Amino acid sequence: MSSALVVTAREVSERSVVYTVEGQDVTVTASRGGARAVGDAEVALGLVPALRAGRAVQIDRPLTTGFSDRLQQLQEIFGSWLDRHPVHVEGPAPEPLPHCNGVGAFFSGGVDSFYTALTHLDELDALIFVHGFDIPVDDNDLGEEALRHARAAAAALGKELIEVRTDLRNYRPVGNDWGFTHGAAMALVAHTLSGHLGKVYIPATYTYRDMFPWGSHPMTDPLWSGATTMVHDGAHVTRLDKLAYLADQPIPAEHLRVCWENRGGRFNCCECEKCTRTMIALRSLGALNRFRTFDRPLNLNKVRFGVLRDTAQKTFTRQVLRQLDERGTDPDLADALRWRLRIGPVRNAVVNTPERLYRRLDPQRQQKAKAMVRRLRQSSDSGAPSTDPVSASSDRSPGRGSGRRPHRDGQAIV
Repeated sequence: MSSALVVTAREVSERSVVYTVEGQDVTVTASRGGARAVGDAEVALGLVPALRAGRAVQIDRPLTTGFSDRLQQLQEIFGSWLDRHPVHVEGPAPEPLPHCNGVGAFFSGGVDSFYTALTHLDELDALIFVHGFDIPVDDNDLGEEALRHARAAAAALGKELIEVRTDLRNYRPVGNDWGFTHGAAMALVAHTLSGHLGKVYIPATYTYRDMFPWGSHPMTDPLWSGATTMVHDGAHVTRLDKLAYLADQPIPAEHLRVCWENRGGRFNCCECEKCTRTMIALRSLGALNRFRTFDRPLNLNKVRFGVLRDTAQKTFTRQVLRQLDERGTDPDLADALRWRLRIGPVRNAVVNTPERLYRRLDPQRQQKAKAMVRRLRQSSDSGAPSTDPVSASSDRSPGRGSGRRPHRDGQAIV
């Protein structure tokens, strides 16, 4: 039988806790005091890796009684997703832990986190910015720029910003499985901050309609509650509706961050799929020119010739197109989206042409076919050639003239 996965913790200061898992240290450091080493956080660190490996979890600090009561159901859900059986959690007897009164929300500066912050503004005491989730802990330049925007946004909203730095993703069973572990990672941070926060909001990435097995989920996030109560927030609202809510808000317009690729070291690269999708939505709302963190125009050639890789992207494209048709605005963007929907299936079929089909062609035709596929693949990243007529209207918004594994919005980005 496999040995237990051992997780221990020690408070090295009032602001920092070091968790040790399988001999590797994971540090969580906050900008304010009240950091706690609690058993709930130890389980959050070790549970998914232990389920994957079929190993028990051994902790050195007691669970809170509430979390202990929910742990079986949490394991059953993750176990069904991962095709694994629940594992034993060994440690001291559970104990009650008084809740603090503070209320916080994870805040990356993305669409989901801005929506949660603004819709719960009166209730919130603090926003939580984590360097080490979507931004690598050793990327100090991008981390500092994102933190500067987060500080300014929090100040404008009148809220404290709790700045957290962690090397959690350097622990490979978590970092290499981020799609399933990022919810547990947020629980670990929230429980570590339980000396100050008794309730923490986790901004939803997907709507209830679009749910699938994922690290942060409305079924599982509340089950991580213990030292801190966890609330999955905003799953009833589509990303397009969230952006419509943010479109006329001055603070998101100054500080919105959606990019996790950061090509060329830019805050929002304005080229990746997530940047492009957000810019499409903002332009459809007539708001792109107000959002200062998108410093390049929307390339409508890229919109027209981009690949729709999954159902969610197709659904989003249809939602935006329907909105444009209802309003009768921005015909150039509407035309580009229609073209994308029409050409997408054909384009995907060509781009994914199996090698065996090439072998049916003579060498000269093989060469031509492969060259065409290369051009199609490249155009999905860089946009189609500028000779396309749509390029004449590639502004940030109408009326201006001549614009890794998925992360949460900021967390996996939240």
